[in-house]
Amino acid sequence: MELEELEQMMKDARSPKEFFGRDAAKNLKKFLGICHPDRNPGDAKAVELFKKINDWYEELETPSVVIKSPKRGYTVLKHLTSGDVSDIYLAEAANKDYLLKISRIDDGEKYLEIEKNTVADLLTKAGDSTYSKYLPTFVESFPAKDTIAKRVNVFTYDPGFYSLEQVKNQYKDGVDGRDLAWMFNRILTGLGFIHKSGYVHGAVLPSHILIHPESHGGRFCGFVHSVKIGEKVDTISVDYKSWYPKEVNDKEKVGPASDIYMAAKCAERIMREDTPRKIKNFVYSCMLESPSMRPNDAWLLYEEFKDLLSDVYGKRKFHIFTMN
Repeated sequence: MELEELEQMMKDARSPKEFFGRDAAKNLKKFLGICHPDRNPGDAKAVELFKKINDWYEELETPSVVIKSPKRGYTVLKHLTSGDVSDIYLAEAANKDYLLKISRIDDGEKYLEIEKNTVADLLTKAGDSTYSKYLPTFVESFPAKDTIAKRVNVFTYDPGFYSLEQVKNQYKDGVDGRDLAWMFNRILTGLGFIHKSGYVHGAVLPSHILIHPESHGGRFCGFVHSVKIGEKVDTISVDYKSWYPKEVNDKEKVGPASDIYMAAKCAERIMREDTPRKIKNFVYSCMLESPSMRPNDAWLLYEEFKDLLSDVYGKRKFHIFTMN
């Protein structure tokens, strides 16, 4: 077993218990042997895995954490990631998997409340239409007791999705232009619905855009930064501070052009050097400094991009894209 296979096992495991299996002590020794820093000198990935495996083994010795809502109890399986506002966990209740977003910072409760209200309203407006697929499936939201006021937002867990951040980590030189095309199409389609519903996402970033390789689906998350069109975005993602358009950084009112700017930055992020020039120029035209000079209708932009793709690639064909 190599490091890559071990890392994939950790990603696929629903919990530390599932990862270690029945003979946890034996497997711990085996896994640590594979990723031991002495065996992999200078390999940062090995150091990260070595620490994480030890942390997971310690978790086996502690009782399962159960977070109770008015409706059910959620057994936390594992920590998935952390954002600017919250920690995100995979949890289980009644044999179903859920995502739990738990606010971590002061005022975090306020931002999760914003997310709850925005997503609930968007889902109501989407109804049974295909636009509902571009949104996380909201389950419930409730306050949690801790040293600071906290809120928990619960969503259904749908496997098979990857963030554009993960895409870039795997495809370090960027993706094929045909894959860039369908991903950008999904972003524009989803944004069009969000904007027509009266909202600005406010943080269209690689960590907040999910793609499904098998179905070529797309989904948005991270609505804690969302505002109504014409309002100001009062919080930004620290890790992506340079990604925001001028009007956000200047605390001015935002609109669809603000989201489109960041969407184009995401496309640029996964763009390969050999991406056709026409596609590059189209993406760059969405990143002009002044919002009045940028496109502000995502659905119209989608139609224009579709015409451009027909010119560049000809008749549309399903292009297989894989993630490990």
